Amino acid sequence: MGAKSLVLRVTAQSCPGGGTPSSEVIKREGPRLPPGGNRRIIAVMSSPGLRANVPYTYQEYQYLPNDGRRYEIVEGELYVTPAPSPMHQTVSRRLQFALMKQLEEPGIAFIFDAPFDVILAETSVVEPDLAIIRQGRRGSLSKRGFEGAPDVVVEILSPTTRGNDVFLKKAAYARLGVAEYWIVDPDLGRIEVFRLKEGGYDQGLLFDRSATLSSPSFPEIVVSLAPLFAPL
Repeated sequence: MGAKSLVLRVTAQSCPGGGTPSSEVIKREGPRLPPGGNRRIIAVMSSPGLRANVPYTYQEYQYLPNDGRRYEIVEGELYVTPAPSPMHQTVSRRLQFALMKQLEEPGIAFIFDAPFDVILAETSVVEPDLAIIRQGRRGSLSKRGFEGAPDVVVEILSPTTRGNDVFLKKAAYARLGVAEYWIVDPDLGRIEVFRLKEGGYDQGLLFDRSATLSSPSFPEIVVSLAPLFAPL
């Protein structure tokens, strides 16, 4: 998704001299800062000496700028990544279309793609590349996004997100109850499917580009991976 992912700490405080900050800096889409005087958002690269030891929440998250980058809170920390590459988006789109045909059109599940907020907890708000949610759980859809853990979360690796997706977010998804997690690797042409067990995810099932993808949660899923990973 671009250069190295940043961990940012954002705080709000009064502007010196009573000035008003630019609306593009403090607005995401729609919500305005709550009353209480002039305020600004200051972004600081996270380090032990620079950021306050206060977790991010959805309340702060909703005021971040809608600037084309992906903002996510994982267990209180804010992660920022640039927009994804054309190949990343192509694989995401191909997989989404296949899943919509097999799950959404028959009325089995909803397929949501980023940007779509998944509020796992007030201190964990993510925008997975794809999320699969059974239609029987439509009551958990809100104006904010989806409240809770989707049935399946799909992350598509980029050079800048590989570490987060494979380690940090995988561990967080397990702790926060995501029943099934897919890691899609466009460079290697493979998908790993992990199922939540007691104590974390299992060893996973590996599907390479010559295989046909299946899912423990959705037996209806049958996706040939050769076309999915075909070059542009």
